[in-house]
Amino acid sequence: MQKSTTSTATSSGPRPRREGGRGERSSRRKICQFCHDRVREIDYKDAGRYTKRYISDRGKIEPRRKTGTCARHQRGLSTAIKQARYMALLPYTAEHMRGMWYDNVTAPKQRASQANMPCLPGSGDIVPFPPSVD
Repeated sequence: MQKSTTSTATSSGPRPRREGGRGERSSRRKICQFCHDRVREIDYKDAGRYTKRYISDRGKIEPRRKTGTCARHQRGLSTAIKQARYMALLPYTAEHMRGMWYDNVTAPKQRASQANMPCLPGSGDIVPFPPSVD
C-alpha cells in the first residue's frame, strides 16, 4: 500500500473561503466599554448613562452577547440598574408599556361607574345593587 503524495489542501497556506453556509458571519468582536474606559465601579447614580445602550426599548436589561460587556461588568451593570430602578432613577418598564396594564384594570371600574353600578373587586363584571330591605 502506497500513500499518495498529491493532496488538495496544504497546511502551510490559509484556508480557502467558503461561499454561503453557517460560518460566514465575520463581524468584529465586541469589546467591553467599561474595560475600555477603565471603569472601576459601576454606580447606580449614573443611571442616565445606561439607558440607551444597556436597556432595551421594552425596559429589559440587554444581554452580554448583544452589548459586548464582560461577565464582571455585566454583573455590576445589572446590579446598578436594579438599584437605580428601586431608587426610582430608572423606570421598570418602557413608557409606551406603562398604560397597558392600568387600562385593563381600570376599564371595568370606569364602565361600572358610568352605569352607576358597583364592580366586584378582582373581576371585570358589573354587578347590580342588591335590593334594599326597608
